Amino acid sequence: MDKKELLLVDDEQMIVSLLGDFLESKGYYVHKAFDGLEALRVFQEKKPDIAILDINLPGINGIELGKKIKKINKNTRIIFISGHIYSEDMVMQDTKLLRKPFGFNELLAML
Repeated sequence: MDKKELLLVDDEQMIVSLLGDFLESKGYYVHKAFDGLEALRVFQEKKPDIAILDINLPGINGIELGKKIKKINKNTRIIFISGHIYSEDMVMQDTKLLRKPFGFNELLAML
């Protein structure tokens, strides 16, 4: 089985580091970015299967980034993460929302 590639985007380096290490230990290849513009460049270059996006990002926010990603590849699975209150219908159709703080197993269940 090929490793699934994913893009992990959060402006908090500690979150990216912790989640990235965990996901790599579970067999994922993780591309990391810390703002929306950097994430868009990485996505265009690497074309990962899954994108895990913080909603509140500098540059391009996570929701706008998600829309741009879906225009590039409508089959990319998107999971939004946020510590702020968003309802499912405030994000995008065909995406998931995971509220911070969350456990590693909650994230794995969505993947």
